[in-house]
Amino acid sequence: MILLLASAGADAQKQSPAWFTVSTGPALPVGDFGKTDLNNEGSGYASTGFHAAIGYERRSGKTVGYGVRLTGQLNPLDTRGMAESFNQARFAQYAAFFTNMVGNIPPGPTTTVVYPNWQFSKGSWKLLSLQGGLTAEWSMGKEKKVFFAPAIYTGVVYAGLPAIEGSSITDTATANMSQTSGSTFGIISTVEGNLRFMLSDKISLRAGLAFMQTTRLNFNDIQVKSTTTKGSIGSPSFSIFQSTITGRVSQQMSSLNISAGLLLRL
Repeated sequence: MILLLASAGADAQKQSPAWFTVSTGPALPVGDFGKTDLNNEGSGYASTGFHAAIGYERRSGKTVGYGVRLTGQLNPLDTRGMAESFNQARFAQYAAFFTNMVGNIPPGPTTTVVYPNWQFSKGSWKLLSLQGGLTAEWSMGKEKKVFFAPAIYTGVVYAGLPAIEGSSITDTATANMSQTSGSTFGIISTVEGNLRFMLSDKISLRAGLAFMQTTRLNFNDIQVKSTTTKGSIGSPSFSIFQSTITGRVSQQMSSLNISAGLLLRL
């Protein structure tokens, strides 16, 4: 009887290897994704945003386990950086926001004009992904209250290209440009390092740093419309030019994601 009671008590004390996880934090664009250089074909004009994730993790061995998570990320357009770049650029009488656009691009003209005082509407890159991967965990002290927990994930991502509206208005010239939004699917990968702080047998806190990157994503049938004028309306020197470009925008997205989260043992 005593042995049976001891065995029952030991079974009751066994901890579940499964966790429900939730985390969020800032998402800092890195590489071309965060650049605003019109001469760089990979510029994504992204600024610091945020990410959030919910997931399920389960330890299948002493240190190794697996997990699945649903993640969302939002990176606003760096409209100030875009304006500074456009203010210094020389444009032909047609232009595209993303210089890697390919498609129905008209030939000529060869003359270029500088348009100052650009202003852009707000918009954001959007990512929604479902990822699965491998996790690991090692205790960092005798008390086993702090754990180092690296992980690697990969999966499918849905990406949204923001619509863009921009204008430059002066007394002698104006320029207006608009670009349609778009969406596509691709592959995403994440490599991360975390610290887990055990508050109780059921609850832990976690802080981490992750590098996220997608494959190069292609957004098809993106349309850019531009209208430029020179001179004052009604004057002999007044001219107006309008153009429409339809093509494909290609973009790779990458970011450093700082996270803080909560783990609940199931």
